[in-house]
Amino acid sequence: MKTPVIIALLVAITLVCTPQAAVWAKEATVIQLRLHDTYEDTLPPENPFGPRLLHFKGLLDLIREATADQNIAALYLKSESPRLGLAKVRELLQALQEFKAAGKRIYAFVEHAHLVDLLLLSVADRIEMPDAASVLLSGVSAEALYVKDFLDKLGIKMLVTHIGNYKAAFENFARSDMSPEFHEMLEYLVESSYQAVQEIIATGRGIPPARVAEAIDRAFLSAADLKALGLIDTIVPRDLFWAGVKADLGVDTLKLVTNYGRKAFNVDLQNPFAFIKLLTEILTPPKKQSTSTPKLALVYAHGIIRSGKSQKSLFGKGGLMGSDTLVEALQTATELRMYALAAQGKLWVWGALRIDRWPEKLLPRIPNLRVLHGIELLANYRRLTEITRTLSSNRGPRHQELFEAL
Repeated sequence: MKTPVIIALLVAITLVCTPQAAVWAKEATVIQLRLHDTYEDTLPPENPFGPRLLHFKGLLDLIREATADQNIAALYLKSESPRLGLAKVRELLQALQEFKAAGKRIYAFVEHAHLVDLLLLSVADRIEMPDAASVLLSGVSAEALYVKDFLDKLGIKMLVTHIGNYKAAFENFARSDMSPEFHEMLEYLVESSYQAVQEIIATGRGIPPARVAEAIDRAFLSAADLKALGLIDTIVPRDLFWAGVKADLGVDTLKLVTNYGRKAFNVDLQNPFAFIKLLTEILTPPKKQSTSTPKLALVYAHGIIRSGKSQKSLFGKGGLMGSDTLVEALQTATELRMYALAAQGKLWVWGALRIDRWPEKLLPRIPNLRVLHGIELLANYRRLTEITRTLSSNRGPRHQELFEAL
């Protein structure tokens, strides 16, 4: 009878003597999102030795998964100058805003940054830097290389048919300098991009756009300069940064997940059967998923179309798009009863291929697609061409009206 009483007494003494913070210790899970390199639109191949490289949609899906995950309290955002355009930056910021709208926090600690990093980090609740950090803001620029004089010295003459004042394709081969119309277009694009950069950073940081413009004009800034302009919050060393995150979340410990939502590479190299299993996974082709629901075929056509088969680049990115491969893709989509358009903005592809003139022997399986879609699309293509030609020769008050019509 004395043993249970003694045990209960020891437990009570332990609870009384133990600090209250240790009894009610709290932990928060923070995921790390590292943005670097480039994020293609197409799905990269499987990587048997680890997580598959993220493409842009996969990156957005990962953020949305973390948004819905009740176990995630915050996100640690690391931006290492990824190669992203303004359109992808806006879409990525929207996904991060939705993460914040779910009641979660975003933190950033920066040691070196460029303009694209400030764009992405502007969504963070807290941006902190060490005292020795620096930022290089190169602003927005555009350039074009004109090689006509060089080609003249080699005896090469480029024949270019100019069809409109604002049609500048290949003019760098046919002219020695930039045409006034092309200069006007580039200046317009650079100015609109510059205004968008100011708007994004100023809105995210809650500061006037003039401060962002001042930072870009100064180009090279220290951590103290950025804090004075309101582009960062505080200047602290890295160890105090994590202490601040704990205090902001109101927890005692943090669990940092660096590979959230990704397949881990766990292979016991000392186990021969594990190696055999890994080799089997590498050699086994991916399973094809099939459903009975209606499907939409997406023909992804990028770049200049050339005759023959498409060819991949030896360096793993880019390549050449072949007309034969494109035709085969259209045939495959039709045989599977998947009727789709690559994109409404790419209707010129149909015009370039002259689908309305293709003989039935070339495409015996798709006469309906050839007639119903080919001719209809070419009619739309011709209407778009007329509007585009009007746009090319008019930059006056009707400019916005014509764009709305397009």
